[in-house]
Amino acid sequence: MQTLNMNHSDNHNDLINLDAYLKRIGYEGPFPLQADYEVLAALQWHHSQAIPFENLNPLLGLPIKLDAQSLNGKLLNQQRGGYCYEQNGLFKRVLEQIGFRVDGFAAKVIWNATSEDIMRSHKVLRVTCQEGTFLVDVGFGLAVPTGPIPLAPGTIARTPHERFQLLMTDDGEFKLQVEFDKSWHDLYQFDLQIQQPADYEVFNWYVSTHPESMFVNNLIVSKPVANGRLTLSNNRLTTRSLDGDDTTQILTSASEIRGVLHDVFNIDVEPLTGLDEVLTRIVQENS
Repeated sequence: MQTLNMNHSDNHNDLINLDAYLKRIGYEGPFPLQADYEVLAALQWHHSQAIPFENLNPLLGLPIKLDAQSLNGKLLNQQRGGYCYEQNGLFKRVLEQIGFRVDGFAAKVIWNATSEDIMRSHKVLRVTCQEGTFLVDVGFGLAVPTGPIPLAPGTIARTPHERFQLLMTDDGEFKLQVEFDKSWHDLYQFDLQIQQPADYEVFNWYVSTHPESMFVNNLIVSKPVANGRLTLSNNRLTTRSLDGDDTTQILTSASEIRGVLHDVFNIDVEPLTGLDEVLTRIVQENS
């Protein structure tokens, strides 16, 4: 497999294994890897379908580590997924090694928000290439964009799945919306303040350990597939087709959920000690 590594760091512990990454996401072209829109869109499309959004570590009280060595291990070698700090952290490093300019922002998730008092808890990326500047996100779970979105207010972008649009709020922030069932739904909003790795370490620690965090208390797994989206919310497996039809299956045992994690989302759950006990609790609390 031919790859192009344009990162000149002498510390290989800071690098993502590009061969392992391309194999993990099933990418087969175009080659050579150039920092252009065609490669960006292809990588985002393959990544979003291959590496599921999942929060098993916070749910089990296990740490989330964001360094390159940990991302190589968990997301590439251990057949696991991750949430936004891992997913977009991995993707940022991959793109930078290819030669893209990538900046990270922090977004407030307003999807189904019941309060205006919302902390910035979601990592998103700005990617610049010769064709323009784009909002890129491979870590938003149930509505992750499967293609780049031009970073310009008023833009409506058609991805391989839904249409997305960027608006400008009265406070001067960008707001991302997705079109479900012929109507627009708010996802998150953000400004263009560039975040540093230390900022994400703080955000990551908070949302993965706070006793009231949704990631500590609920099982959330999702990924897009060619004809729709799959979402596991605690013991409810929902299949959403591209035409908007939803079907939901209620899972009634830990073994059923474990099977879905392995067979549907392709997550290696065997090494996860204590998983059955947590899944049993989830079934009991949601029955």
